Amino acid sequence: MPTSCRRLLLPFALLSVLLVALPACGNRVIRPFKKKPRPPRQEQPERPPSEPPVQPPSEPSEPPSEPPSEPPAQPPSEPSEPPSEPPAPPPSGLAVLPVPPPSRNLPEARPGGQWYEAVTDTLAYTDGPTNLLRLFNTGPAGAHGFLQVRGEEFVFEDGTPFRFWGTNLARGAPAPTKEEAPKIAAQLARLGFNAVRLHLIDSAQLLFNGQDTVTKFNRSMLDRLDFFLAELKKKGIYYDVNLYVWRRYGNHDPVPTPREIPEKGRYVNYFHPDVVRLEKDYTRRLLTHKNPYTGLTWAEDPAMAMIELSNENSLFGGWFSGYLDEGGDPKKSISKPYRDWLDRDWNRWLKERYRTTAALKKAWSRGAGKGRIGLAGRESLEQGNIARVAYKKLGSYSPARIEDMARYYYHLETHYIDDYRDFLRRELKVKVPVLNTQNYNGLPGLAAQAHADWVDTHAYWDHPQFKGGVRNQPLMKVHQKSLVQNPVIPESAGPGGRVSLFNETAMSRIAGKPYTITEWAPSKANPYAWEVPLIFGAYNAFHGTNGMYLFAYASERDNYHPVPMANHLQWSNVYPFLIENLVAALAWRRGDVSRADRRIELHYSDRDIFDVRNAAADRRFWWGKPVPPWASLRAPIARVLFDDGPDTGPLDVLRSPNDGLFRSSTGELLWDARQAGKAFVRIDTPRYQAVIGSLQAPEPAANLAVRGDGRAAVAVISLDHQPLARSGRALLTAVAAFRFQGEKVTAASGGFQQWDPGRPPLQTEAVRATVELRGWSQAGELACYALDWKGGRAARVPVALQDGRAVIELKRFPYPWFELVAE
Repeated sequence: MPTSCRRLLLPFALLSVLLVALPACGNRVIRPFKKKPRPPRQEQPERPPSEPPVQPPSEPSEPPSEPPSEPPAQPPSEPSEPPSEPPAPPPSGLAVLPVPPPSRNLPEARPGGQWYEAVTDTLAYTDGPTNLLRLFNTGPAGAHGFLQVRGEEFVFEDGTPFRFWGTNLARGAPAPTKEEAPKIAAQLARLGFNAVRLHLIDSAQLLFNGQDTVTKFNRSMLDRLDFFLAELKKKGIYYDVNLYVWRRYGNHDPVPTPREIPEKGRYVNYFHPDVVRLEKDYTRRLLTHKNPYTGLTWAEDPAMAMIELSNENSLFGGWFSGYLDEGGDPKKSISKPYRDWLDRDWNRWLKERYRTTAALKKAWSRGAGKGRIGLAGRESLEQGNIARVAYKKLGSYSPARIEDMARYYYHLETHYIDDYRDFLRRELKVKVPVLNTQNYNGLPGLAAQAHADWVDTHAYWDHPQFKGGVRNQPLMKVHQKSLVQNPVIPESAGPGGRVSLFNETAMSRIAGKPYTITEWAPSKANPYAWEVPLIFGAYNAFHGTNGMYLFAYASERDNYHPVPMANHLQWSNVYPFLIENLVAALAWRRGDVSRADRRIELHYSDRDIFDVRNAAADRRFWWGKPVPPWASLRAPIARVLFDDGPDTGPLDVLRSPNDGLFRSSTGELLWDARQAGKAFVRIDTPRYQAVIGSLQAPEPAANLAVRGDGRAAVAVISLDHQPLARSGRALLTAVAAFRFQGEKVTAASGGFQQWDPGRPPLQTEAVRATVELRGWSQAGELACYALDWKGGRAARVPVALQDGRAVIELKRFPYPWFELVAE
């Protein structure tokens, strides 16, 4: 360019720079508070009841991360209403966003409220007060020996009790690059996870990547998985191995019609000898190969805490859905060779049970007649032509014949469990507990799962129904309801057509067995997802659940922070949700919420279990007895199987009314849904207290009172294991609605919605509330520090003293969490 032209352009360039710089000059950046605080009082902490003794950190603390060098993202151009009072300036990397226009799909900002921009790189934490690795540093996983079952509890070989607060890593996520693996392992430990569930590792993204057969592993992906497991072990994180989840057989795999086996390989693994043989070969190769980074095989390593044989896979689910019979959905039903095998084996089983056709006919005559068939005229054991009962034709057969059909499928499942566990124990020398699968299929399915070492279920709030059954697509059905406002909803079939999320989870609990929920989460498409972590953790602690696994921290290979955020159940990039998870993890692992000392136990006889005639309408949530859907909010419930004794426990709960006010039997949990728009849940324990939902008039906890407008989850939890009343160090969190930029849900045809998951940055609503810390012996010397998104101190927050109460005005500080320190 000629010199003269450059001289002419120079003034315009300078003017452009000034115009860009001027708007930023008024945004004062809050620097981290530099005064070095006095350390908290050195008191002997109370030892957490459900964890091994707390040890001092065994590795040097990581240096605090530097403030981000990039300027805050510019807010959208549309104007916003002025706030009712000026908010504090945002910290570096936290941009103020205008109040969005009203939306019927996402919660509105409150009057005068603000939305703020949050980071999504959750591997960037500082080693500050939010690092739970420092509170629960128990050495490497496996230090206490192999996990075992003792009654209804998990304990290690040395007698140390253990409860899991875990997360799922699905598909290729358990095999990150070797550069990322140590960072991810450290991050999971900081967030409070002490277990991961290796889910879908038998998918095309991991062990079978690039393989058109299940007889070979992708050695490179297996090596990455081994390396990651070694890193998890160093951080004290155990792993749960899922063996049979998403099996896709290749053309040359030695099983009948390999390409016609149902979606995910379901059902056939329970009974067909060729499939069972191939599955055992896979298990042998996986569990006996040596991890070069630990020097142990998986079976030898006590860091492997448990094994799940199968995932969401039950013969009763196949039977009830018509997938075991001719004429079912071809994508989900077993093909003819497998139906023929079942027909032959069904007749073999009947012959062993009854010996003669005459005996069979007499047995099946119970309830026959009036259009109900016992034994049809041409059917006989000698001919081997007795048809299996299709579930859709239950009304055509006698109760005795239906019960035998249920007993046959029960026989297949229990034989599979017993045989497979024997194979693991005897041949592979596996020492850890074994689960079969999750139960959603009524009493016979639950009775089958009781043969395993523990029982399990999955539970979601507003899990989408996808169009055509294709997951992670924009078209879905979601109800978008608030859990707090709807403890009982009319969405799902159940007694009286109503159910609660916690009744659903209670239905799979069996007396005498440990119990876990290996998948739980709200959907990202639900605008009230922020309500779920604290509530779910608290109520399951009250019920005595032994392990919880969030689904999922990550579920894509080499992509822990996907853009766009299209996976509706990946939480690695949803920072406010992870903040709540951290609080729930600490409370869970420490046992802050008391387990109920009494529970309702419902007894079921053999006839109760196998009479499935009334399960057609409510099979998924089938109690078989009148149980109101709000019962589990007041007392835990468990089932006693093959016992016709009387029901026991606080049975008055089963007769209690639905008055919208549900108080737990321990008194620590209160759910008040009496007023529309003003519902809240309160958690009130010595070391952990919270209010979730409406902030207008929630009943205060012993040491925490919250007042404000709108809705949020506000919690305070002790960080020194002392009761809050005398704690010298605590964490205060305040989380409200969050969304990604551009995220929206709009109506589509056929009752479906179109979900646009949006793109970064993540936006979160500031909590406009006043917090009072009551009865706190340290109130007069309490300092409060707002923490930035990475967990480092960003600003000192004023603490006012009023009648011995410490008062903090959160509405002036757009931060999700705060460190409370006695100075």
